[in-house]
Amino acid sequence: MVIRKIEGDGLKRIAPLFKKIFTDCFSSHPVFEDAVRGEIVYAAFIKDEVAGFVSVWQEDSFIHFLAVDDTYRMMGIGRKLVGHVEKTFGRPLSLKCLKANTGAVSFYTGYGFKAISEGDCPDGRYICFLLK
Repeated sequence: MVIRKIEGDGLKRIAPLFKKIFTDCFSSHPVFEDAVRGEIVYAAFIKDEVAGFVSVWQEDSFIHFLAVDDTYRMMGIGRKLVGHVEKTFGRPLSLKCLKANTGAVSFYTGYGFKAISEGDCPDGRYICFLLK
């Protein structure tokens, strides 16, 4: 597996995974390139296939999106992507996650993120997490 920074036209390779993972999660159905505008995006590749990606709002070290393709889940790719972000930006890292996404909540707490608050948005209740 290789993790690379993705910019410009390279974002088009990530868009199908974004749509596949997040279309059902968000009522607004954002376009990937618009959703990550101004963010740093890294993608994990296995044999030139996009296995997952993470986007980060650099100014706040805020993980905006993290997704791993179903084919590659449970292979440590999400952990490696978050580890890459942690190595690149340091701590603290923060993120929000829909509470109903129990798999993601379990992943983040297993990585060491701590829930610091909860709130509501149009897509449901969310948890704010912090990794100190």
